[in-house]
Amino acid sequence: MKYFVILLLLTSPLAAMNGYSQIGWGSKSRGMGGVGVAYPQEAFAVAHNPAGMVCLGSRIDVALEGIYSHAEAHERSITGALFNDLYATSSHLFRPSISGNYRCSPCLSLGAALYRLGGYDVDYGTPLTQLSALQILPTPFVATTTAAFYEVYLASISLSYRLTPAHALGASLNMGLSWTEFQGLQMLDNPANSAYPGHVTNRGIDFSPGCGFSIGWIGKITSQLWLGASYRSKTWMRSTDNYEGLLTAKGRLDIPAQWGMGLTYKPTCRWAIVADLTRIMWSDTKCWRADQVRTGLYGSEHGRGFGWKDQWAAKVGFAYDLFPCLTLRGGWNYGDIQTGGVETLVNSINQAVIEHHFTGGITYKKGPFEFSLAYIHSLFHNVALFDADANRWDKLKSEQKILSLGLSSCF
Repeated sequence: MKYFVILLLLTSPLAAMNGYSQIGWGSKSRGMGGVGVAYPQEAFAVAHNPAGMVCLGSRIDVALEGIYSHAEAHERSITGALFNDLYATSSHLFRPSISGNYRCSPCLSLGAALYRLGGYDVDYGTPLTQLSALQILPTPFVATTTAAFYEVYLASISLSYRLTPAHALGASLNMGLSWTEFQGLQMLDNPANSAYPGHVTNRGIDFSPGCGFSIGWIGKITSQLWLGASYRSKTWMRSTDNYEGLLTAKGRLDIPAQWGMGLTYKPTCRWAIVADLTRIMWSDTKCWRADQVRTGLYGSEHGRGFGWKDQWAAKVGFAYDLFPCLTLRGGWNYGDIQTGGVETLVNSINQAVIEHHFTGGITYKKGPFEFSLAYIHSLFHNVALFDADANRWDKLKSEQKILSLGLSSCF
């Protein structure tokens, strides 16, 4: 039963995501299903493939996103009868990003970006003791709320070089910063559940820096076809000491490695049809990977983790220049569910259960300025997971709607 409460705490509204990672970066990419490995459009291309930066001119791009999320969790007996509707919440978030690119020469480009990789933010606004799961508590405690917060930003500095007129390479240094907070998890703050009691809950915000790198290639194969490939290493993060008694490996939430490949086909000068395929290596990190499931205490080297498997994400998008100053965009993004399937609910302590995202966007150009708008609609998706400890099924439901505004200046 306690695993369901942990699930509820971390069953939080996320931005449109593959796992907890956003489906793409920049308003133009977001309007096309998150594509970008072989189709650089803004300086946020550094997040998709640093090689694409040399294909851009000098520019500055800013983006602001408004995120509406709704999530629910239901508890059911083994027969399917509804026991309790334990969690239903909605939230509104606003998140900014900024990027820039300077083209030193036709063959060399320097870039930088600060962008949100992903995260979650939930606050029940009610004590855990008001939930029907009160019987899980070893001793009574007083709480005013049950809440969780996790946010990850990356700052990337890139260098890209055009080897030939048709091929370019790029690399970036990625500096990460995450901040984490948990409240109302006193039921786990004891030696029976945690390897480090006193470092489980209500310890304030813990900041964790980290570092990694990305490399990429982009090439023009024919006059109508471009291909690209990129690899982002694991971002090695400092342990979240305040919550080392809750998170696996003493609270080390490394950002997993990711690789991707993409293609762009331009049948005419007005049309661009783009597709990406990416792989997120959740198994590369102890806290996320699937073998950290039902053994050990929370916070221990081999303690309970998220139990996520490596995840495929497919992205398809198009851009159409209706007029020289007006471009229309659309796209679709699919990410297979990375949770371990029929496992205890501790394998899925995150509301990352959405598979399909449909997107649309528009860009208006006026002189050196570009104004972009993108909308992302995530289909309401249900996932049923079996909690063997409680002999019970639990169902998760989630949806998101996101509006992204972008402003660009080319110089």
